[in-house]
Amino acid sequence: MARSTRRDFLKTTVAAGMLTGVAGVGAASPAKKTATDLVALGDSGVKVTRLAFGTGTFSGRVQRDLGQADFTSLVRHAYDRGIRFFETADSYHGMPQMLATALKGVPRDSYKLMTKYNTSEMENPQATIRRLCSDLGTDHVDIMLLHCVRSPHWPEELKPLEDAFSEAKEKKIILAHGASVHGLQPLRRFPGDKWLDVAMIRMNNKGVKMDSMVNSSPSFSGVCTSRRSCGVFSLKSPVLSVASFFAIEFGSLPPVRFWMNDFAVSRSCAVGGRPRA
Repeated sequence: MARSTRRDFLKTTVAAGMLTGVAGVGAASPAKKTATDLVALGDSGVKVTRLAFGTGTFSGRVQRDLGQADFTSLVRHAYDRGIRFFETADSYHGMPQMLATALKGVPRDSYKLMTKYNTSEMENPQATIRRLCSDLGTDHVDIMLLHCVRSPHWPEELKPLEDAFSEAKEKKIILAHGASVHGLQPLRRFPGDKWLDVAMIRMNNKGVKMDSMVNSSPSFSGVCTSRRSCGVFSLKSPVLSVASFFAIEFGSLPPVRFWMNDFAVSRSCAVGGRPRA
């Protein structure tokens, strides 16, 4: 796959994609949307750039292999061109710390951070939440997600973690909380779940290499078009194992607006590649 140049990386916009699933679209062309637009994630109160900088290509291996200096250069390259949303996860071993180093000295109020909590860590979640913040060199994170929920009973099974997240949100250690999902069965529990501020959905237009899939309807897009006030972001491509995410509107207008485009897959490799002039 060809690498994107620095100019191409952000010059390409979400508006270049194919808009699907929008009811009542008029004949007029929609306003051009760019990767650096600030958009609100539902009613979460968090505004992020439409494009996020991901750090989990092959669980962070691609980014780790760059080394700290080149990774920092890549992060600063994205920041200098307007990206203000950076995401990582505890399971991307070493990446939260590398991201903290890369952003050191950048005003904390100028960007948003998201991390993901390993749901196997059920003991003393408040201590784990504080550690995740410390790993990122901050006293708070803008978004914290339960990472990769797989069970259709996840709201009940992970209730202690939900309660811990809610407590941390009251203390403003977390500004918004939610979950990431890799399969249709757990996704069916997302619509109507009032605890979710933000939802991250792993999906692709072919429905291939998805977790916990079953041969039944409704489809992923069918579930996602249920009205919700939480913010949904990411059209992650598990086929390419990339980690570049898009903020999209969810709940503000029925149904969901999804942007399916080449930028989501072919340009996201720049997150793990050395930028060129």
